[in-house]
Amino acid sequence: MAPRPEFQTVFQELFYANAMCATAAVLYHFVQLLLLLHKPLNQKVSETHPEFVAKRLNAYRQLSSQIEGHATEICAISLGRPDDPVRLHMVQPLYIAGLCFETHEQRTALAQLLTSIQRETGYSTAERVANLQQHWGWGNTPPVLGVV
Repeated sequence: MAPRPEFQTVFQELFYANAMCATAAVLYHFVQLLLLLHKPLNQKVSETHPEFVAKRLNAYRQLSSQIEGHATEICAISLGRPDDPVRLHMVQPLYIAGLCFETHEQRTALAQLLTSIQRETGYSTAERVANLQQHWGWGNTPPVLGVV
């Protein structure tokens, strides 16, 4: 299939020739996301310790970086255009990834990925896109690109 240049500036395409491998990779990154999102910060330093704030901020930054990395991998695998059954199983991981993204470009590309799944497979993703847009504060349509 032809490369998808509209997403190339945001996410790198990751192609798996085997549908089972693509599914396993998406589920791996999805589970990692869920585990990281529910992971308590393990801080042994007392709150009165002078380095507490610096260590806590460093832990938050590290956690945020790991979360964004797994969310980006899910999108990269989706860009690889796996078979339709695999793409159907990507909808929920893409939705959770969308909740993790902070930049407008990432969010727009993710909304377009979900919309392309609906357009190409017929599986409805409009409700999830609308939920993401509401969560992002976009209302019904994103500020720059019309999605849905």
